[in-house]
Amino acid sequence: MKTVIVLGGAGAMSQVTIHDLLHYNKDIKVIIADMNIDQARQRVKELKTKRITAEFINLDDKKNIRKVIKKGDLVMNCALSKYNLSVMEAALETKTNYMDLSALPMTTLEQMRLDQDFRKANLTAIIGIGAAPGISNLMARYAYDHLDQVEIVRMRYATKSFIKSSLPIKFPYTPYGFLGQLENKSIVLDQGELKEVDSLTGEEYVEFPEPIGAMDVVYLSHPEPASMSVTFREKGIQNIDAKIHVPIEFRQKVQLLWDLGFASSIPLKFKNKDFIPREVLTHLISKLPMENLKPIDCGCYKITVIGKRDGERQEYTMEFISRSQGAFSSTAVRTGTPISLAAQMFFNGEITQKGAFPPDVCISPKDFFKKLAARNLFVSLKVKIFI
Repeated sequence: MKTVIVLGGAGAMSQVTIHDLLHYNKDIKVIIADMNIDQARQRVKELKTKRITAEFINLDDKKNIRKVIKKGDLVMNCALSKYNLSVMEAALETKTNYMDLSALPMTTLEQMRLDQDFRKANLTAIIGIGAAPGISNLMARYAYDHLDQVEIVRMRYATKSFIKSSLPIKFPYTPYGFLGQLENKSIVLDQGELKEVDSLTGEEYVEFPEPIGAMDVVYLSHPEPASMSVTFREKGIQNIDAKIHVPIEFRQKVQLLWDLGFASSIPLKFKNKDFIPREVLTHLISKLPMENLKPIDCGCYKITVIGKRDGERQEYTMEFISRSQGAFSSTAVRTGTPISLAAQMFFNGEITQKGAFPPDVCISPKDFFKKLAARNLFVSLKVKIFI
């Protein structure tokens, strides 16, 4: 029986991951590793299986990280992406395979530079196997594999909720992560060169399938343009960008927080004490009352890849739809499921490559999409040929 260590295992996204691991594979044990040990133990109690246990971890303590993750065959970082590099380094030391959900673009490139180290250690590290990055990479990869040359990749994301929150502000996922995307400029590949653009700019309207419909999208820091500038290089990729729908009311609120300095990760001194504004704000947001509303929402990824095949210019448009499932929002479902699928594919021998890389390097898109479909998560494809 294989053991998976889930860092941040008491969180919302990892809840879906853990459910999927335990439900679809009877030969996996899970250790929930979290600083919030009480919540981790409560999750263990709720799941009612001997294949899951809880353990305290302090991700700011490298020695503690090594002590915990050496107990597993695979460690998943479902906690904050700022710990990706330190956990990867610990994984190398303890000879543990590694996966995570996402990171900012420059961090992703730093992680990819550990490829040779993981190869030498005969280990596999899959970087960014959540929703976007993750599913988005594999959608683009499917089109890439069917073209001789690839010129353009456009990635557009939107989620629509059908219930109204009573909270003064509600983040689509962890506030710390979203504010990090806001603080860092977005990365695009423009005529073969990586460039920075301001987040929350570049507004355009995109027609998503119903029930989402036409939505405005803007730049928000995503790692795919950075990573795919490397992994798609062989076929001549020139332009990649990623934009996401950020509702205007929410955009105005986070812009105000940004303007006031609350999104910053740079320490400030107040009354002779240092504090990090983003961490303080994240803590205050966590104190807002919990809403016991059943999520009703839908998300869509629309990936357009343009290139040539047999001398003909072709355009591949792929769409991925996710919907809320029971107590899980569509965001939690599509983010938490892929890393579980990747782990099961790894243990089943469907992923054999050694090194450190994004999922589009080591996972068969078609096989992955079949597994998503078994969980009511579907990818569709349209192809245009320009005469």
